[in-house]
Amino acid sequence: MASIRADITRRRFFSLCAGVLAVAAGSSLPVRASAAPVGSIVLGCLYDDMPLVGDTYAIARVATAELDEKTGAVVSFMTCEPFASLDLDWGAMSSSEVDEAARKMSALARRDGLFAQEARSDGSGDVGFWGLETGLYLVDRVAVAEANEAYACEPMLIGVPTMGDGEPTYYVTSYPKFEHVGGAGIPTEEPGDEPKGEPDDGLEQPPASSGGGPLVETGDALKQLGGSLALIGTVLLLISRFSQGGDDGTDAGGSAEERDAVD
Repeated sequence: MASIRADITRRRFFSLCAGVLAVAAGSSLPVRASAAPVGSIVLGCLYDDMPLVGDTYAIARVATAELDEKTGAVVSFMTCEPFASLDLDWGAMSSSEVDEAARKMSALARRDGLFAQEARSDGSGDVGFWGLETGLYLVDRVAVAEANEAYACEPMLIGVPTMGDGEPTYYVTSYPKFEHVGGAGIPTEEPGDEPKGEPDDGLEQPPASSGGGPLVETGDALKQLGGSLALIGTVLLLISRFSQGGDDGTDAGGSAEERDAVD
């Protein structure tokens, strides 16, 4: 009887230790905070299939988006505060009015420094912006490489997500329309200028996962990992001692003399 009780106690002990180890191991891993979906905008900057390399583009979120809970499609836009003075009614605007709004927003963003990210077109004429929240984005070419001065494009408004085949698409690709204008009135890159903001040269930075979120700070993660390792070490020490106790005739069921007395 005592031997049976000892075996049961031992099994319960090891089961408890296994559960503690599983919790400790899981808590030591980086934790992602819950977040809304994020996406990207990739531009293919070409003129007659010729890539326009080395131009700098900038973006700013000009409106937040309300999404349909069932389909994920954009229901409406609400203009962000820095651009609210333009008093735009997104649902009632024609395409020409949207183009005019983009030009006004571009002027405002340049004047007040409202662009959040900049990136430069790569050897294929591609430029990407990653980790974008849902909303409407102003995209503008803010500086032009000398070789591309003859080609101009208008600022654009691009939504994240867009609808494709009836499904919301968070990774948006757009091809700006360029005109051959001779380069008049277009700012040029100064030697040594670098784009500002988080992204990247073209497409070298991989896109963020649409379901992801910010990782915990490195210091917090290290503290959490240290505490988990200490807990794991303590549990392993208890298991070792418990196992040794079973080998020399003693265990959680009591000493050999106690078991004989029970028998």
